[in-house]
Amino acid sequence: HFDSKNGAEEAVEAVKGGIRLVGNINNPATLYTKGPDEVRAEVYRALEAGVEVIAPECAIPLTTKLENLIEIPRAVGDWAAGRRSRAGGRDSGARADRG
Repeated sequence: HFDSKNGAEEAVEAVKGGIRLVGNINNPATLYTKGPDEVRAEVYRALEAGVEVIAPECAIPLTTKLENLIEIPRAVGDWAAGRRSRAGGRDSGARADRG
């Protein structure tokens, strides 16, 4: 997992595809204190930067709102669907598992 204090674009550039980065969604400032819209925006920023595995940056506070956690895979799925539609229906390689 990599911390949201690290810029996603810089981290993606630094690893140059040598490893997959996991995380980058801020726990205390976004998941714990904000709402689903802010979670979605943070997920989209990470995906646009090239982060391939979107997840909370570390341990999730126990009282985090469930709707914020549910928003992570929803946002990934919607982002991937948007890429497929912009690519003319071709699979762009982005995937999201929905539970």
